[in-house]
Amino acid sequence: MEEARQANALKQYKLIYSTVLTREVLVETIIPDYMPDAERILSADAKLCIRSKNISAGSVALEGSITGWVLYAGEGESEPQKLELSAGVSMESPCEGAEDTDKLYVSCRVNYAEAKALNPRKISFRAEAAACVYVFREELLDLQCDMTQAGDAEILENSIEMGCISGVEERTFTISEELPLSDGNKIIANLLHYDTGVEMEDLRKVGGKMILQGNAQIHVLFADEEGRICSDRFRIPFSQIADAPEEEISTYLISVYPMECTVEPYAGLNGAKSFETELRLTAQFLTAAKVDLTYAADAYSLHHPCLAESGQTEQTTPYRIRSLKRQIMENVNLTEPAGEILYARAACSVPFFSGGRARVPVSCMIVYKTQDGNIGTVSKRWQAELSADADDMPLACFGEASCTEPTVTAAGNRLDIRFEVSLPILSAEALTVQYLVSVETDTDTVLSGDGRPSLVAVRPQGRSLWDLAKEYSSTRELIAAANPGPPEENQILLIPRAR
Repeated sequence: MEEARQANALKQYKLIYSTVLTREVLVETIIPDYMPDAERILSADAKLCIRSKNISAGSVALEGSITGWVLYAGEGESEPQKLELSAGVSMESPCEGAEDTDKLYVSCRVNYAEAKALNPRKISFRAEAAACVYVFREELLDLQCDMTQAGDAEILENSIEMGCISGVEERTFTISEELPLSDGNKIIANLLHYDTGVEMEDLRKVGGKMILQGNAQIHVLFADEEGRICSDRFRIPFSQIADAPEEEISTYLISVYPMECTVEPYAGLNGAKSFETELRLTAQFLTAAKVDLTYAADAYSLHHPCLAESGQTEQTTPYRIRSLKRQIMENVNLTEPAGEILYARAACSVPFFSGGRARVPVSCMIVYKTQDGNIGTVSKRWQAELSADADDMPLACFGEASCTEPTVTAAGNRLDIRFEVSLPILSAEALTVQYLVSVETDTDTVLSGDGRPSLVAVRPQGRSLWDLAKEYSSTRELIAAANPGPPEENQILLIPRAR
């Protein structure tokens, strides 16, 4: 008796839930006594730090905080004033059937930040946190076919190339560095604003580990000892190791979000000429693999009635990364002509699907000096619309949306802003696999071959050798032996009956 035949088993992660969570925070704060009154708000910005993410009791919960910065023009002051504040953030969504063993893949950003002066000593600050959440569950795909009662049945085995999410891992690490100013003659008197980002360079599998390489990016705006507004950029290379899936990685997504972030002037013997930074980051790895799935697809018997029980599973074609891009070209009118551009940065929030397209909230902050020597700022928000195939969307996962460094040109009372938004999407198409769960032949009953010709000649008309063999009580091997050479379209084939 033949042993049970089993197709190759495959461990994978299935996407069971996805959503975009948002939470708005509103903070009103009193300007400290040692700071001047607010004459006008220059700009507002915020950073989101997620410190915990959990799945329990059928829900997904994220906890963290928003740190906000408000730059304002103080009465009688030429240098911008910085006000810092913070607020806790909690985001939660019901996820029916979620289990503690499920895994989360999360992308977090701030959608917008804005501030207004309620009076010269009181400022209202508002910001919205956003998180794109995916929940994955580990499952074992095992297309086993029980053939203990198959007898002399002919079995058709198919092999298809499919895709699977092979790993959902994360790695938390800290980057600490002292960053000297590019102009060593300047002294940092006041840090006004900083922006951080992460640039991924490479992810590769070495043995049972994944090696991630990239750069942390920091852009700072500060006032020097003479009250001049300056900016500087820094890149900090890093390398991290995480556990790798068994299968070879065919493609991947990485999401990095901050847990803690501090950037402070570092005072040396000759004054503060560098910044001391500490970034605590969580990197999440979503890896995909291509696998060949082999399974029993069909069966029949030449001599006995044959009963085959079928099953069906929904899988995907191999995953692929598509990079969607959109050029942002905007003009902003000013109340007075701009001179020197001091600082410009663009940032993306978490993307979402709407109206058949991928959309990315984008914000841009520009600090400039007017021709009269005053400090001016511009803060703008857009929603970048990127074309995506509608068929990809139900099975798609977003990567981190990013912006190139904005190019800002002053043209009289207008600023011309140019930058590019990029969004990677991990997507696949649905694939239905129908396979045999069991095959059984009735050996007590013999099929009669009386009246059947021993040889027939037919045209395939799109039918495979397996289809012809099953229909005319033959085998693929007998048909191939009777028709040497590769079959041609509409060729007449000789089909001998098996005895």
